[in-house]
Amino acid sequence: MMISNFLKRILISVLLLSLSCVGFARTYLVAVGVADYPGTDSDLSLPANDARAVVEVYKNQCASGTLTYTVLTNEQATKDRITRAITQVFAQAKKDDIVVFFFSGHGYNGGFCAYDGNISYKQVRKAMAKSKSTNKMMFIDACHAGGVRQEASNAEHAAVSSDMKRANVMIFLSSRTDEYSLESPSMQCGFFTTYLTRALRGSADTNSDNIVTARELFLYVNGGVADYSGGRQHPVMWGRFSNDMPVITIRK
Repeated sequence: MMISNFLKRILISVLLLSLSCVGFARTYLVAVGVADYPGTDSDLSLPANDARAVVEVYKNQCASGTLTYTVLTNEQATKDRITRAITQVFAQAKKDDIVVFFFSGHGYNGGFCAYDGNISYKQVRKAMAKSKSTNKMMFIDACHAGGVRQEASNAEHAAVSSDMKRANVMIFLSSRTDEYSLESPSMQCGFFTTYLTRALRGSADTNSDNIVTARELFLYVNGGVADYSGGRQHPVMWGRFSNDMPVITIRK
């Protein structure tokens, strides 16, 4: 029986799509948000929402079956659970896979505050270093997040700075060392996470090639947050990566 050229084209397209799906890189995501700290003095409003919002973006953008994620919020987000999740989830990644760590909550110069104590950026880097992936990203929405970027004033800070510079990780921090990471009761997410999720959905894809690069991400989020905050908050990005490094592929 003869097969029409039209049917042949359909069969070839289906075959190519199937082959491309097999080769899709996987994404491994650990998202953490702590709004409800022990007691009431340190509580925030939106970090748990931030973590869930980031997960939803990746669930919508990643091809079916290519996303592995863990989300920890509030009392679930203990130091032990966070470090175990980073180690166990990211250990599954292969070289070309994408590894993403997101945190929203309180921060300090050199790290962030889990539900039951502080975790340094050095600890996160060590846990991420065990992954074989060459595409590693950290998104931190916390006050004074840029503290990891400052010139070290003592041996401990010097060690952290040196380790982070050697790490093959794109580090996107929500604020400078002396700034707060802002949130508003009228918003569903904090300033930084709001613009980050918009960027990852495609708003940062300025050349319409369906890929958001590191440079596109920074320009969109930094400009949006600085403008919306009236110049009170400026995200910073650093690490060892190319400006053209693909951060996410946009699904149309």
